[in-house]
Amino acid sequence: MKLYSFLFALAVVSGCRHTLCENSPVTPAFIGFNPADVDTIIVRAFQPNDNYQHLLDTLAIIKDSNCYFTTSNDTTIIYFADFNNQSEIISTGSDWQIYIPTTNRTITISDIMSQQTEEPVKYCLNPISSFIQDGQLVVPKLVNSGVYYTSGYLIYITNN
Repeated sequence: MKLYSFLFALAVVSGCRHTLCENSPVTPAFIGFNPADVDTIIVRAFQPNDNYQHLLDTLAIIKDSNCYFTTSNDTTIIYFADFNNQSEIISTGSDWQIYIPTTNRTITISDIMSQQTEEPVKYCLNPISSFIQDGQLVVPKLVNSGVYYTSGYLIYITNN
């Protein structure tokens, strides 16, 4: 009987493992742009809290080659695929620039605030509480469209 109790307790404890959640990406949503204007963008990662002085990496995002472009009405959402084990996705740990060559415009993103969480599941994402976009504090809302490449934390970039 003691053996069964021990095996039951062992099964319960081993079944309660928690997974450290991964950082949530920030997905750009371009509002009011012609889709051709954003078919190529440049994403740059910079050392955090360094006023964009030390470039860490640059990635060209090109339609139909390394991401999902979804356009509905006047909004184009660009979901970045899994580049180099997610090292290129806009998330915590770096400051970022999104450069739109056709309009010669640069959007800055910094101070992405996200608390490390853990869940009793195999895969989970940490929530994002805020970030700075072009010098303004943004408190994003989690969007759930039912499709992974149009869901998540969106950064809204309007065509001025």
